[in-house]
Amino acid sequence: MAGGGVHLRLLDVVECVAECEVGVATALHLAGFPDDEVLVVVAIPDSFALGFGLDLASPDETWQPQGPTETLGRLLANAQRGPARSDRAFEEGLQLLLDSLRLRLARLRDD
Repeated sequence: MAGGGVHLRLLDVVECVAECEVGVATALHLAGFPDDEVLVVVAIPDSFALGFGLDLASPDETWQPQGPTETLGRLLANAQRGPARSDRAFEEGLQLLLDSLRLRLARLRDD
């Protein structure tokens, strides 16, 4: 049964993700994040990754400003296209998420 093999691999991925999330939650707790923030912080990369998947699947022209002189129209005209734009957005967004977590942890430690 070919479908059974695919299903088994999907379950393996789900188990791996769950194990990773347990590790991340433990690391966040040990680093000093309060219990009421740990689950929220663990969920943020999932939300970000889902948004990235939607961005990859969307057309290059998702916004249609009225004219090329408008800021967004000018930026879109000069922007990278396709996966290159999505990859850059993902990498920079992930870096921003990590930077904000570091700042949040530093503030928690200062309090």
